[in-house]
Amino acid sequence: MLKFTDVCFITDNVQALASFYEKLFDVKAEGDETHSIIVLPKFGIAIYSKTAAMNDPPELDCTDYSNDRFYIGFNCDDAATEYERIKSLGICTTPTKPIVWP
Repeated sequence: MLKFTDVCFITDNVQALASFYEKLFDVKAEGDETHSIIVLPKFGIAIYSKTAAMNDPPELDCTDYSNDRFYIGFNCDDAATEYERIKSLGICTTPTKPIVWP
């Protein structure tokens, strides 16, 4: 059986995105300005430099924008409390509201 273990974000600023997830999950990222990873229980968030990705072999092409939209879901026991915690970190620049699914 396959297990979903991680997701990789390609970005212009690896360190800024790593810092965001460090604050969000209260963990330390491992890596540098080209590649970092946030290690969480049973899951990882990889963050990779767009510049480095553009120089990767053609079969790893990151410029195909046919799939340039995505959502990431997180579960928690108390959405309102977690939303307030994240707001208090000052890492979300766009006002948002939590969505609670039944």
